[in-house]
Amino acid sequence: MNPELILGVVEEGLVLINKLVPDQAYRLQKEINEIRELWLNEYSKGHLRNDSMLDHLELRLAGLRQLFAIACKSADSKIKP
Repeated sequence: MNPELILGVVEEGLVLINKLVPDQAYRLQKEINEIRELWLNEYSKGHLRNDSMLDHLELRLAGLRQLFAIACKSADSKIKP
């Protein structure tokens, strides 16, 4: 799995979400930054990395997907009359 690809896609979507629901965009950006930092830190350890930690971060990516979906729905509800 390439978390940077997933994080990048979500991050690009934040541009639109930030205009309609900035509080949710901030929360998503904070989560993206935390996951990215932890992932890079753990993955850079090479053979000493903790695969359990990487599995945990994959679960956080799934949670991020859910947060992103909720933010999209909230943004959509602000567009529709």
